[in-house]
Amino acid sequence: MSAVIVHRIRRELKEVIKGLSDEQVDLNILGGSAVLRDIEFSEHFCNVLLRASMPAFQVQSAKCSYIRIQVPWTRLGTEPILVQLGTVVAVVEESETVKAPVLGQPSNT
Repeated sequence: MSAVIVHRIRRELKEVIKGLSDEQVDLNILGGSAVLRDIEFSEHFCNVLLRASMPAFQVQSAKCSYIRIQVPWTRLGTEPILVQLGTVVAVVEESETVKAPVLGQPSNT
């Protein structure tokens, strides 16, 4: 049963997480918890999110030590689903398609 769920998690997150393997997923179905370890996020996914608020930058890489999800199966109507992130490291650079204005030069707008 857990192999089926892990496969489904991998399929659903393939656009968000790069190369998620079975070994990176710890599942406790009855306990309502899942832990994804040593995650590398898709640069495309990160850049889609970043461009909405900071179009002058682009993500080169983004990693997370773990993502822990806790689902309170018996109290779904009264308690929240908890998602906890471990250490997140992102390398962000100035986008080549959008250049920041240089002091002393007129802007193009």
